[in-house]
Amino acid sequence: HRGRKAAEGERGDRPDPAAAPEHTAQSVQPAEPAPPADRTDRPE
Repeated sequence: HRGRKAAEGERGDRPDPAAAPEHTAQSVQPAEPAPPADRTDRPE
C-alpha cells in the first residue's frame, strides 16, 4: 500500500524537482511559441 500511495503522493502532492520544471517547460514552452510562430509565418 505504501508503494502505491508513495508514487501517487510524490507525483501529485510532491512533484519531483527534476520532473516539475521539465513538465512545465515542455508543456508551456513548445505550446506557447508554437501557435504564434505558425500564425506569423502564415499571413493567411
